[in-house]
Amino acid sequence: VPVWGLGPIGWRDQNNGGAAEILQDIDQLSLLKIPFTAWFVDRPYSDGANEWSEMNFNKNFADPKKWIATIRNGYGMEFMTWAATATFGDLRFPKQLAGKFSYIDLSDPASLRDYQAVLQEKQYRYGVKGHKIDRGDEAFPVDEEWADGTPEAERRNKYVYLMIKAHDDVLRKAWGDDEMNFARAASNRSQPYLSALWGGDPRSTWEGMQSNFANAMRTAFQGFPVWGSDVGGYLGEGHIPEDLYTRWLQAGSMSGMFEIKFDGAGGRGRDRVPWRYREEFQDRFRRICAERMRFLPYLYSLAFTSADTGTLMQPMAYRHLDDPETYDIWDQFYLGNAILVAPVFSAEYRRDVYLPEGTWMDLDNPAVRYIGGRSITVKADMEKLPRFVRENSIYVTGNIYQGNSRLWNTDDNTLVIHAFPAGAAGDNQFRYIDLKDNNKLKTIKLSRKENEITLTSDLIATDAQVEVALDNPPRTVMLNGEKINAGYNELTMLLSIPVSAREKIDLSILL
Repeated sequence: VPVWGLGPIGWRDQNNGGAAEILQDIDQLSLLKIPFTAWFVDRPYSDGANEWSEMNFNKNFADPKKWIATIRNGYGMEFMTWAATATFGDLRFPKQLAGKFSYIDLSDPASLRDYQAVLQEKQYRYGVKGHKIDRGDEAFPVDEEWADGTPEAERRNKYVYLMIKAHDDVLRKAWGDDEMNFARAASNRSQPYLSALWGGDPRSTWEGMQSNFANAMRTAFQGFPVWGSDVGGYLGEGHIPEDLYTRWLQAGSMSGMFEIKFDGAGGRGRDRVPWRYREEFQDRFRRICAERMRFLPYLYSLAFTSADTGTLMQPMAYRHLDDPETYDIWDQFYLGNAILVAPVFSAEYRRDVYLPEGTWMDLDNPAVRYIGGRSITVKADMEKLPRFVRENSIYVTGNIYQGNSRLWNTDDNTLVIHAFPAGAAGDNQFRYIDLKDNNKLKTIKLSRKENEITLTSDLIATDAQVEVALDNPPRTVMLNGEKINAGYNELTMLLSIPVSAREKIDLSILL
């Protein structure tokens, strides 16, 4: 997954104002200093049947090379489009399947080749770098013979696999690894060709959000590493209450993919761009998106290593098969190995959270500690997303990619290594993918033995700040064999050690 595919992504179900409306949305978000890294246009934007079968940019989106370049060069964001291997009755490829949507027979080499050539000619040459892949699971005919003789019982699952692979193959020819595709429908074995799954078309209600995230847990068990919600919901009017919107933004910001929908289904109703809401909500929207940007190095590393480390959103039972208390939990999850996320899925200002065995810390305030193996009730006003870190954990944050925030953000590229040592003894490591060093794998290791804590890392390409959670000030801190004066904050209970770019990190803390 490219790093720009992991930041906030925006879209509308219908851009009735054409390309000008897309640019206006991006410009207004930028004026409000709300960071985004990518945008996509949903259907309709083309000519032909169902305003798609020509797969071009129609007159409302004329001169795509110019306005897509503005999105990239003017705002630092990438652009994607809606796509489907169906022509809705306009039969223009060598072999197509009967039925309501006229699916292209992707087992036919000539049809596949022609479809990919259309995408290259009418989209990629203008700067389109990815797709929202749709409709592979809808009105699909299974009774018509395929060119390659695929048996009827295999056709539905095989088709979504071929659909995903068809887009990935041609995107990679155009852009290498700098491309993204995400789909509503996928079957197992699609993972190597798919950047993400999106939880398609939930209702814009509390129940819609709840069921959407329950499905995210099922997706994780099925082995799809990156999942994202239609934040705000799809089915319904555009404008939704601030509390529902806030909670969906918070939960979405801790998902694998973070895409935000700014109108109702079919463009219905008053839209939900942040400037249609109170200034207080706009500030909250800004903070949530800015924090998502801060987590990009963690998310990027998790996505890059997911074949070995597992899905980004991990259900509780995924990690605790020996704990029956976790088996029915759908409304909290791990983000990677370090962070337990417990979004608020109701209009209340509190929620119950189950903490497995161990000592846990509040992510926002590590000085607040909890003993696990039980359920707790936490308060959560509109500014609070309950998140916890268990001892013997590591995660990273930092400003490694800017998107449109380059227009106002002058922060440097400092990486923050957050370390939470074991209480008595324990070892752990984090596999950091260094975007600033050609995606090289850097292993960060944390160890606790009696009264000594050690943290080591391969050379990191940016300046770093190591933050270690400690119950008390340390007796001695050694960095690369030399004693240093490190700052310990008694309120946050964090020890902070700055490290220069490409400096060896061999840290020893004596308690």
